[in-house]
Amino acid sequence: LCKLTAMSRKYSRSDLMRLAIEEHLKCSEFPRVGVVVAKSGEVLSTGYRGETRGVHAERIAIGKLTNGQVQGSTVFTTLEPCVVLHNDQEIDPCAQLLIDSGVSEVLIGVLDPNGTIYSQGYRKLLENNISVGFFQ
Repeated sequence: LCKLTAMSRKYSRSDLMRLAIEEHLKCSEFPRVGVVVAKSGEVLSTGYRGETRGVHAERIAIGKLTNGQVQGSTVFTTLEPCVVLHNDQEIDPCAQLLIDSGVSEVLIGVLDPNGTIYSQGYRKLLENNISVGFFQ
């Protein structure tokens, strides 16, 4: 798979998954997370954890877009989106960000192995009528 050069190229879903994994491989922080936001096979933005210090990959990728661009998009993320872990969190978790942003579908590489998070982000997206699937 060639490097992302032209954002207007049409990619298959499996190529978009691979692009998210390429983003994930850029991470210097753990857990490693790579994200691609796409619509109709076209890459709208990418992000990875650590691209901006302390900011999650989903927030980075969505932050590069307008609300209109994000509406109805598909998000490919290598790790299940985070959920609220404590009441004094200053920003919404990524699962809520995806819901509020109007994405229509989220494809997840793996569920979070952290036992306090495992499958909660996945469930929260489903409960909010977002189509959720897994990398294949």
